[in-house]
Amino acid sequence: MIGATHSHTSGPVGLVQPGEYDGAPAEVRRLAAEETSNANPGYLLRLTHEIVQGVKAASDGCVPAQLGFGFGEEREVAFNRRLKMKQGVTWSHPGAMNPDIVDYAAPIDPQVGVIGAWDMKGNLIGTVVNFSCHATTDPGGISANWPYYLERTIQGALHTRAPVVFLQGASGDVTQMDNLSPHIRRGGEEWAQFVGGRVGAEAVKVLLGMARSTDVPLASRAKVWPIKRRAPSAEHVARARKVVAAGKAADSVDRMFAKETLLLEHLVAVTPEVEVEVQAIQVGPAV
Repeated sequence: MIGATHSHTSGPVGLVQPGEYDGAPAEVRRLAAEETSNANPGYLLRLTHEIVQGVKAASDGCVPAQLGFGFGEEREVAFNRRLKMKQGVTWSHPGAMNPDIVDYAAPIDPQVGVIGAWDMKGNLIGTVVNFSCHATTDPGGISANWPYYLERTIQGALHTRAPVVFLQGASGDVTQMDNLSPHIRRGGEEWAQFVGGRVGAEAVKVLLGMARSTDVPLASRAKVWPIKRRAPSAEHVARARKVVAAGKAADSVDRMFAKETLLLEHLVAVTPEVEVEVQAIQVGPAV
C-alpha cells in the first residue's frame, strides 16, 4: 500500500501529470500548464526511487518481531471545517467566529490508532500511527508538515530512530483550523509542532501501555473497479468557458472551479473511465 497523504507542502507530484494534456485544445493546455500545479518529472523519478529504496530497506531489515496494538484520543488539534449557518446551509471555513455560525456540521474522529513493532530484545523497530486530520499546517517550503513532528516526538520520547508510518484516516473535512475559536491562529511551524507533538505524545502513551505478542495473523485483500468519471453537464461547461474568458475580472473561486471544469471535460473525453483500487490489510486485530 502507498499512503498518499494529502498535504499543502509536499513535493511537486501533481495535479497535472507529464503529457496529460498534450492532446487538449490550446486554451485547456494553457490552463493546465499555467494555472494548475504541475508534477515535476525529475521529482517523480526521485520519489519512485525513494519508495523502492524504502521497500528494499524494510525487506533487508526483516527480523523476528513482536507487535502491539492500541489507541488513544486527541481532541485538541482537529476540527471539522464545515459549519452549519443561520441561513440553513453549510459552509467550509466561513471565517473564524463568523456570527452566522450555528455549530459544526459534522464530527471528527479523535482516535489515535497505533501499531508498535519490537525486535525480540525489546527494541522498538517501527510504529504505525493513524489519525484523521489534513496535513495543512503549512510550515513553509517543501516539508513533511506536522507528521514530521509526530515522528520526532515518538523518537525523542523513546530514544529511538525507529521509523513512523503515518496513515491519514478519514480526514475529508477535518483540519487543524477551528472556526469557532476566538484565539489568534498559530503560525505554520508552531502549528505543525502543536499538532504533531500532541498526536505523537498520545501515540507514545499508547505504545508504553500496549501488550506485545508474536501471535499476529496477517491477511490482505484488494480489488480494482473501473469507474466512470463524473462528467459535467453541457450547461456547466458553457458557463465555465464564459468565466474563464472573463479573465482575472472573474471571482477567483468561480474561476478556479471553471478552470477545473474545463480540465475535467478533456479528461472525460480522453479517459472516460479510471481504475480505482480498494485495499484492506489486516495486521493482528487492526485492519
